[in-house]
Amino acid sequence: MSKFNKDSNAYTIGFLAVLALVVALMLGMLNQLLKPMVDANIKLDTRKKILMSCVSDPNSIAAKEGDWINSTYESAISGILINEAGDTVAQEVPEGSYDFRDEVKNKGASRQIPIYSYTDENDSTYYIVQMIGMGLWDEVNGYLCVGSDWNTIKGVAFDHKGETPGLGAELVKPWFTNQFINKKLFDEEGNYVFKVYKAGKYVSGENGVDGMSGATLTTVGVDMMIRETVKMYSSKFNPVNL
Repeated sequence: MSKFNKDSNAYTIGFLAVLALVVALMLGMLNQLLKPMVDANIKLDTRKKILMSCVSDPNSIAAKEGDWINSTYESAISGILINEAGDTVAQEVPEGSYDFRDEVKNKGASRQIPIYSYTDENDSTYYIVQMIGMGLWDEVNGYLCVGSDWNTIKGVAFDHKGETPGLGAELVKPWFTNQFINKKLFDEEGNYVFKVYKAGKYVSGENGVDGMSGATLTTVGVDMMIRETVKMYSSKFNPVNL
């Protein structure tokens, strides 16, 4: 019976191949074991952002436990999917199996995008639409909440993948997001007038907000993201000029 020559190239290659197979199997098993937990965390994070977009104090939502987030969401939030014409094509947004990014890329009539509705303690109804755009380094995204007039902003919740701390990453901070509350997207004629201005360029009374200092490209990205969101949901916003 011959022994393996541990100094041979064949032995080294074979050993590495077996090791790679074992590691791949272990990673696959670990991925399957952790998948339910990962999916639950993604679901919770989505629900938290939707709730944060439509309350006056989003920080109060961010500090809540998962059980509170889930129970509040389930009692106050409902969602539908609409097509390009604004017709309802699904009576709920399938959590976990729905991919908004894929739908944004789909520019045809088969596109299906979500609208969430929120009813507050005074029985006022708000609508929340999903957003995605590009910052300086990577994707920026979030949710835009508007009143039943589809014009008055009730709140926003942003997130990002790689914006610079202290600069573009400021888009998630209350000092920035709180500026959006009660601003108008359109003038009385229905023309789109909202703007995220470059830092220091905002004039009080304008339908817009002041941007992030030192983060011009992120500021522009957020401004374009909101404009493109209104365009994508134009069947509901119904702008005259955009």
